[in-house]
Amino acid sequence: MHTPDLTEVPAELPPGPHRAALELANEATFSPQELDAYRKVMDEIQQLREYGEAKRTEGEAAGFEKGQAAGKAEAVLAVLAARGIAVDDKSQARILACTDAGTLDQWIGRATTASVVEAVFATTL
Repeated sequence: MHTPDLTEVPAELPPGPHRAALELANEATFSPQELDAYRKVMDEIQQLREYGEAKRTEGEAAGFEKGQAAGKAEAVLAVLAARGIAVDDKSQARILACTDAGTLDQWIGRATTASVVEAVFATTL
């Protein structure tokens, strides 16, 4: 109804077919140079959206891995505590600082049979 009077797409108009139609109508009045500039800006916006999504996904994966490592480190300490093995501050700090899931898995296994905390860190040749 009021479309002929519009000079731009209203900012509050939600995404969808009506917004897309108004944007197409606006494009029809662009000069070739303006249309090219518009398309470049829209491409840049899409690239930034994709980049932001990729970074968000990356951050979620990194957060998951960090949380998983922290949980495994706590499991090493819990197993040692349940078995009555004393853990000095230096060993506790080493366990909590470890972020390698494979190493922590090995330490959990060793903690189940260790008689002293040093045995958790021992490497077999």
